[in-house]
Amino acid sequence: MRRCTGRFRRYAGGPGAQARSLGRDSPAAPCGVSAVTLNLRRALPADVPAMAEIDASVSLSPWSAAQFLDAVAADARGEFAWVAEVDGAVRGFVVCQRVLDELSIHNVAVAPVAQRRGLASRLLHHALGEVRPLPARCLLEVRASNAAALALYRGLGFTEDGRRRHYYPAAEGREDAVLMSLQPGVERERA
Repeated sequence: MRRCTGRFRRYAGGPGAQARSLGRDSPAAPCGVSAVTLNLRRALPADVPAMAEIDASVSLSPWSAAQFLDAVAADARGEFAWVAEVDGAVRGFVVCQRVLDELSIHNVAVAPVAQRRGLASRLLHHALGEVRPLPARCLLEVRASNAAALALYRGLGFTEDGRRRHYYPAAEGREDAVLMSLQPGVERERA
């Protein structure tokens, strides 16, 4: 059985090269995904309802459809959105923004029916692989209670830089945001 690895690498393929049939033993298959067709592509305005629905199903503070539409149409501001289609249906997305030599990950989500199959990791690899020139740093923040996301980001090589106390609204009060960063192409010692 193939083991998932988690370091950002340059994606070896250009736009349109991401659509392929993936089997469980394929080196390109997300871990745990048996024969599916995965297409990683730029998000379109037509994807906004699916993106908003996915975000609403997994986030305590989901974005509005208007925010997604803004992100999809925001190339001039350096903001980009990509979606993961599995067998023709949008099952995940990533929204990020390039500011000078940094890439900020604003939102990543995968539909509950497609979670734990490597899609978030593939989306993040894809987003970083598409940004040229390669950013000096990649930044994100995540709820302190989101153990799955923290494990994903740590597995990809992100390290904790600090916390924003009481940043996110929570069911009972507020919760911290964990600030994380990655320097693409730079190996870091793991704790």
